[in-house]
Amino acid sequence: MFLGRRGNPVNTLSLAAIVLLLIRPTNLFEAGWQLSFASVLGILLFSRRIDNFLRGFFGSWFSRSGAAAGGVVKRVSGDLGSFVLSVFSVGLAAWTGGAGVLLYHFGTINPFTCVWTVAAFPLVAAILVVGYLKLIMYFVLPAAAAVLGVLSSGMSALLAQLVRFIAQYGPGEFLIGNVSAGLILLYYTLVLVVGGNFIRRVRIKKVVLGLMGAGIVFWLGSVKCQQSHRDELVMTVLDVGHGQSIVAEFGGGADMIFDAGSLYWSDIGSKVVCSFLNYAGIDTVEAIVISHDDVDHINGVAEIARKVRPGVVYANEAFFDAAKNPGTAEFLLQYLEKEGIDANKAGDELAVGVADVKVLWPSGKFQRIRLSDNDSSAVILLEFGGKRILLCSDIEEFAQEKLVELYPELNADVVVAPHHGSPTTLSDGFLEAVGAESFDIICSCSERQYKRQEEIKLCTGGRVYYTARDGAVTVRIDKQGNTDVKTFSER
Repeated sequence: MFLGRRGNPVNTLSLAAIVLLLIRPTNLFEAGWQLSFASVLGILLFSRRIDNFLRGFFGSWFSRSGAAAGGVVKRVSGDLGSFVLSVFSVGLAAWTGGAGVLLYHFGTINPFTCVWTVAAFPLVAAILVVGYLKLIMYFVLPAAAAVLGVLSSGMSALLAQLVRFIAQYGPGEFLIGNVSAGLILLYYTLVLVVGGNFIRRVRIKKVVLGLMGAGIVFWLGSVKCQQSHRDELVMTVLDVGHGQSIVAEFGGGADMIFDAGSLYWSDIGSKVVCSFLNYAGIDTVEAIVISHDDVDHINGVAEIARKVRPGVVYANEAFFDAAKNPGTAEFLLQYLEKEGIDANKAGDELAVGVADVKVLWPSGKFQRIRLSDNDSSAVILLEFGGKRILLCSDIEEFAQEKLVELYPELNADVVVAPHHGSPTTLSDGFLEAVGAESFDIICSCSERQYKRQEEIKLCTGGRVYYTARDGAVTVRIDKQGNTDVKTFSER
């Protein structure tokens, strides 16, 4: 009765979705489930319509080309053309249904996925056929099934290589960044209006669709424009566990990444940093700055460099000295050279965006003496709108004391605490000495580090944020110097 006299497949899909949600309600909030449901809904609503339209548009062309060739070629070209159009129609319909989910969760639009569906389908079909044959032959000829298994594994590996190649070199991905749920709701309202018969008058339907489509395009354009032409400094200290990764977004579309690493989390570059770049709508990075040669600060740099292709990677002299010996620094520099990405020694000032970016440490004579790995870390000062942000990296007591001697009136408004906020390597009074009268302290730390530090007062003044407790911490400073600090939980 629920299906109706025609057994509407959309109703069937809706019934199945309701049953699945009753079994596991959390499915509704999972990106994978949402994408699967939306893509299948798109196929049910649009694949036949798209296929009929394309056949009407290209059918005469296939007929003429086949007639000119004649005979067998005519039949082959007709069958091949029909096959390609059908696969393309299904891919385009699936993309239409899933585009909103992809945009909401991953901040990207890639209308060419339907083309990649056509390219990948022959391999997918062959893998399915060989897989089913293997299951059948297993009970009759186990040896033949083993051969088919090898063949299936080889084709699967080839498909994986094809997908990776398309993901890396395929054109047509448009990075938008984080969008509101209202835009996604408007998009799916448009999809349902097109796919359903809610508005029966053709003229009214065209006007409604035109207005909704224009609204979506304008909305997307305004989101992208705001993200790429901001007139403020936005700095985010990401939650990477025991490690550090900081993304600074400057006006004029210039962005910088300061460190990218984690001691225990794997694939930190692609899983956390690149995911955040997509969320923020950042598709290019002007510079990556490496503080020092520690795994928990640099083991994600290669993954990020492969994706966003930074204009330059900066590091201090101590890092280049460390790269002369076998190790992580040497491997990273070799990788950057192979990828054609410049790696330069950082001077006292870095040309990145409209903010002032200064390297405070190591400075002067201290560059020529032998420092510990942590004390050789680069200390960066960001200045914008009359406010100052101090990034202390991993410097310990010796470097902290010398930094205070060199800059007795630093007065930073935000301080990323040295060495993940560890009190055992923190010089007495350091934070008060470098901070302004009222300042914010951010500790990029793991949960274990946070539990060791939460009972200890880092300084006599200032608000303290821990990435292990608060998630990513974002500092926003406008041209007038108004400062706002928010955590992931607050957003």
